[in-house]
Amino acid sequence: FSMILYITKKTKDRFNIPLYSELTDELELLARNILVKEQDDIFKWGVKIFYFDRRKCLQIMNFASKVSIFLIDIKVQDVKEISNMLAHYLKIIYEDDLEVVELLDRYFKETPISFFDTLKDRSVIGSLNHNERYFLEGGYRLYDFIENGTLHTIRLNKQFNFRYIVGKKSNGKTEYIVPGEEFKKMLSQRYEILYNQEF
Repeated sequence: FSMILYITKKTKDRFNIPLYSELTDELELLARNILVKEQDDIFKWGVKIFYFDRRKCLQIMNFASKVSIFLIDIKVQDVKEISNMLAHYLKIIYEDDLEVVELLDRYFKETPISFFDTLKDRSVIGSLNHNERYFLEGGYRLYDFIENGTLHTIRLNKQFNFRYIVGKKSNGKTEYIVPGEEFKKMLSQRYEILYNQEF
């Protein structure tokens, strides 16, 4: 598997991000093969730019669980490290839950490569827009996380993922979930099944 980062057009343009179809021939072929096989939403992430204090920031949201990471003040040259930054923040927000940290190790071991593609899923776009409008308040909410001149991004990410409730459509019905708990549940289910298959 690989991690697929689906980006909005504005995100692609502002950060000059190459899509898998714009890569060198060998890499493009690898990406196409992976994307054709890629089915599981747990490996898909929607990515959208937003601004805070005129700085470029990114919201990265998991398709399946809605768990989201907000990266602040991201430069164009940082883009190639997005998947590493995502992994870093996920491990930090779950640092008190050793079971999830271990599951995350398995998750990222299973997705050693990441590619960018165009975000077309309207439901995911709607969720990204909703988070930006109602949780981030267009970016203004971030001022609440500044203390002594420092923006506490870990507290911001923990608050969204463990205290904020979002809607998720399932079989035509909307259920309300806590993203961090939903992601843990999905990781547990996935790797418990894989573990049982291995033995």
